Amino acid sequence: MMYEINILGSCVSRDPVEQLLELEILKIKKYISKTSIISQVSKKVEINISSPSGVDFGSRMINIDLEKTALDLVAQSKNTFLIMDFIDERLPLYNINDSYFTGSRFFLTHYKGLVEKFRVDFDITSDKGTQLFIDSLELFLTKLLNSGMNSGKIILHKAWFSRYVSQYNKLKKFPDDKQIYIHKHNLFLKKAYAKFVDLIPTCKVIECPAEVVIADSEHKWGEDPYHYIKAYNLEFNRQLVSILENSEHYYEKIEKNDIAHRRENIRLVPFGGYDLQEKRDPIIRNYGLDTIYLTHEKEFVAKFRDTGVVFDDNGVPWNNFRWGGPYRYSVTIGHHGLSEVSRYQKSKTKEYLESAIKVADWLVKNQEEDGSWRIQFEHDWFPPRVQKISSPWVSAMGQGLCISFLSRLSYCLNTEQKSYQALKMLFIDAALKAIKPYKVNTNVGGVRQIIFDTYVFYEEYPTIPSSCVLNGFMYSLLGLYDLWLFTNDVQSFNLYKEGIKSLAFLLKFYDLGSATSYDLTHITCPGFPPNVARQSYHFIHVQLLSALNFIEKGVFETFV
Repeated sequence: MMYEINILGSCVSRDPVEQLLELEILKIKKYISKTSIISQVSKKVEINISSPSGVDFGSRMINIDLEKTALDLVAQSKNTFLIMDFIDERLPLYNINDSYFTGSRFFLTHYKGLVEKFRVDFDITSDKGTQLFIDSLELFLTKLLNSGMNSGKIILHKAWFSRYVSQYNKLKKFPDDKQIYIHKHNLFLKKAYAKFVDLIPTCKVIECPAEVVIADSEHKWGEDPYHYIKAYNLEFNRQLVSILENSEHYYEKIEKNDIAHRRENIRLVPFGGYDLQEKRDPIIRNYGLDTIYLTHEKEFVAKFRDTGVVFDDNGVPWNNFRWGGPYRYSVTIGHHGLSEVSRYQKSKTKEYLESAIKVADWLVKNQEEDGSWRIQFEHDWFPPRVQKISSPWVSAMGQGLCISFLSRLSYCLNTEQKSYQALKMLFIDAALKAIKPYKVNTNVGGVRQIIFDTYVFYEEYPTIPSSCVLNGFMYSLLGLYDLWLFTNDVQSFNLYKEGIKSLAFLLKFYDLGSATSYDLTHITCPGFPPNVARQSYHFIHVQLLSALNFIEKGVFETFV
C-alpha cells in the first residue's frame, strides 16, 4: 500500500523520506517550504517579480509565500497525511504594507535589490516575534480544521536545533556564538510545539531522541544545526511508518532491497569520538557493592546523557534541555555520582572520591522532607498518549540512581580514614530517607503505581495514565537493592522484592521478539502501538536485566 502525504515545513521533514519514496511506500503530493506561518495568515503581497530560469522550485515557493496559498493547497486533500515542522520559521520576515513575506535564501539571492527596500520586522525568538507566531499559528490551524482537515492525520515533526555537529566521525560543539542562536531558537520551538499540541491534541508527533539530533558537517545542504546525520533520518522514517501503520510492509521492502534499517547506536561523548558500529557486551556477570556499577567507570554518563549538561563550581551537573533550563535533574546527578564512584573503585584516585563527596553533599542539602529530589520543570513526555507532568515531580529512576550512588559512596568511605565516617552516616541517612516516595502513590506526589490492580511499579515518569518505563523501573530496583546490601534495611528489601515480583510478571509485555518496548503505553493507552526502544535503550534493558538476573540467581535467564 502506498501512502500519500503533504509536507508544510522544511527539508528536515522532506529529506528523510527519500528512502520511502524509492521503496514506493510514500508519495508526496505537495511539498511547501520557505514560508512562515506568520506570512501565510497575513494579507497577499503585491510585488511584480520575474522568476529566474532554472529555479522552478524556488519560484513556486516565493509565489506561495507572497500569494498566501499554502493553506488552500494542503486543504485540497483533506484526508491526506500532513507533516508540519517549524524549522523554516528561523527565516527573516519582511514587512510590507501591513503584511509579511519570508526572506528565504532563494529570495535573498535573486532579489537582493528588492529586499533592501524593506526591513526585517523582528526576530522570531523575541517576545514580540514568538507571540505573533503563536497568534498566527492559532489562526492558521483553526482555518485548516475548518476546511475539513482530519486532525488525526496531522503530524507534528518536533525538530530541534542541534548543539553538536558530526565531523569525520568526531563530535564537536558549534561555536559559542552559534550556541546562543541555537538555544534561543530551541526555546522558541518549545513554545511553538506546545501551542500546536494544545490546539490539536489529537495530532500525531514525530520526535527523534537526543542521541541522533546531531548536525552533519557533510550534509548536502551544508553544515547547519538542523541538517542532521543519517541516523536521524532512519529514526524519523521508523516513527513515520509506525504512524502510517505500515511497519511490516516497510521492513519487508527494506530487507529485500538490502538497506540497513537498524537504528545506529550513537554515544554522545563530547571528549572524543563515537563509533556508529560499536559492539558492546551488555551482559553484567557480577553485581555487588564491591563491583563497579554496571559500566559507569567507562562512560562520562552525565556528560553525554544530554548534550546540554554543564557543571557548577562543585562539579554538580545542570541540564539545559532543548525545552529550557538550566535545571537540576536527579537522573543526571545520580548517573554522574555513580560514574565518579566507579572510577574511584577502579583507580583508587582520591580526586574521584572527593568529586563524588561534593555531589553527595549537594544531594543531602537539597533533599526534600519527603525524601525526594523534586524535578522543577513540567514535562510533556509522550503526547498525546499521556498527560503533561506538572512540576514539581519525582522520578523513581532519579531516586534509585541517587540511592545507589549514596550507598556505594558510603561503602567506599567505610574503608577510608575516620574523618569520613560522619559523612558516611549523613549520606546513608539521606539514602534511607529517599525510599519514602516508593511508598507513596504517584497521584499524591510519589512514584508508586499499581498495575493490573495487583503489581507495584515505580514510575520514572509519574504520568496519567501510567507509562511504566522499563529502564527507569529497573534502575529504581537496583537503588533499593544497593541500600539493603549496605544497611540490611528491611523496608528497602521489601520494596525491592515487591518490584521484582512485578518485573517477573510484566516482562512479557515488553518483549517484542527481537526488540523491547520502552514502556507499556501500548497497554495503558489503548489504540497505540508499542513504543519500540531504540537500540541504545534496548542495550540498557539487557544490561539492567542481566544485573538483576545475577542478583536473583537466574530468575530472568530466559530473557537475557
